[in-house]
Amino acid sequence: MISEKAYTSCVSNGALHRSQRGGHRSPGPAPRLAALVGAIRLWQILLACGIYYAILMTEERYLPHIQLDLNSWWAAQDRVNRIIYFMLLGAFLLASVSAAAILLLPKPGDQFTKFYMLGPESLAEHFPRQSAPGQPITVTLGLTNREHHEHTYRVEVWAVDYLLHCLDQGLFDG
Repeated sequence: MISEKAYTSCVSNGALHRSQRGGHRSPGPAPRLAALVGAIRLWQILLACGIYYAILMTEERYLPHIQLDLNSWWAAQDRVNRIIYFMLLGAFLLASVSAAAILLLPKPGDQFTKFYMLGPESLAEHFPRQSAPGQPITVTLGLTNREHHEHTYRVEVWAVDYLLHCLDQGLFDG
């Protein structure tokens, strides 16, 4: 049994499980967090309404006038600046192509075949170890192809030196 002093210390520190505390439960940080998140959301809504009113509802909106003549700008650049701009453009294109390749192409480690076997309770345990002749055995086999193209798989069921069953199955990716 826990003494009253130790019980008070543990409850105030949150060290005891609720069943050890006799069902007492402190409010914890969840209500304060919910109030804080709600206050931040309200502040965001008020700011959005203020910005909407200040920008869209006034008659005198600021509209910047940008005049850019690329031919005259490029002609004003000296040889070193032009080389630097071409190098920056090349680096940007290389980074863009590399990022697209990383995002779009499959990773080499992602090409695998998932094979699993489930016992009679549809769990990966309690597999039948022995069987008598004529006694049915329930085992579920699963195959998932993640090789990114079609493969044919062969599943064979053997009893000591005798092939009981053979199945060839072609699977598409996924």
